[in-house]
Amino acid sequence: SADHTTLLLNCYIKLKNREKLDQFVENHSEEQYDVDTAIRVLRQAEYVDFALKMARKHRRHEALLRILIDDFSQALEALAYLEALPSDDKEYFMKVYGKTLIATNPKESTALLLRMCTEGAEEQRSNPEHFIRLFVDAPYWLMRFLEEVIEHVDTALTLLFDTLLEVLLASRDL
Repeated sequence: SADHTTLLLNCYIKLKNREKLDQFVENHSEEQYDVDTAIRVLRQAEYVDFALKMARKHRRHEALLRILIDDFSQALEALAYLEALPSDDKEYFMKVYGKTLIATNPKESTALLLRMCTEGAEEQRSNPEHFIRLFVDAPYWLMRFLEEVIEHVDTALTLLFDTLLEVLLASRDL
């Protein structure tokens, strides 16, 4: 249960027993303890390396991305991880973390979004309209994103053209 997981980890943490923590992460299955609680407890105790290892092992995408982005400031590694996720997960997590990723790594983040919106079968592509808001603090990258999407997608949406026109007009005023 969550209480037992918390108690056990807190004992190891109080003893500063990294060996036992490592054994816990490596040798226990999901059925034996509450993975999400373990990740939370380890992060709170600043044993973030163990929390990351556990998130990887148990494919807790959200926890892993939060640790990479918030705790380790490793946006490029987070982008590489996102790239390997299934389309639906990739889209969901880009909606959640995209603004932060664009702020830290605009070129790489925009490239990932472009691949999501322009590559593969049309029914598998992400809708570019869902990502416009991510670029609120990055008008240059929004312009690049929209130009590429409009160029590569046969059924470009009116909103894309309107938004691109607004960005271009706004950039003239600067």
